[in-house]
Amino acid sequence: MPSDTQLADTPQPVRFTNVDQILVRANTTADIPAAIDQVASILHERHHIRAGQPDDFNIRDMTEMTKAFRPRRN
Repeated sequence: MPSDTQLADTPQPVRFTNVDQILVRANTTADIPAAIDQVASILHERHHIRAGQPDDFNIRDMTEMTKAFRPRRN
């Protein structure tokens, strides 16, 4: 049986039963589409979503919201 120290140094898998939000940051605005593709790919894999099946998650690009709240110049 492992000691308490060995257990503390060994990461244990964590299973979340209900995650409402995950925040991700890209290094540059140009990197956002690739980051979205990577996140979607991981979520498809983890949620066992096959090609052609609808997603059970939403991904939002916050730059769209920033543009919507930016004052318009006349």
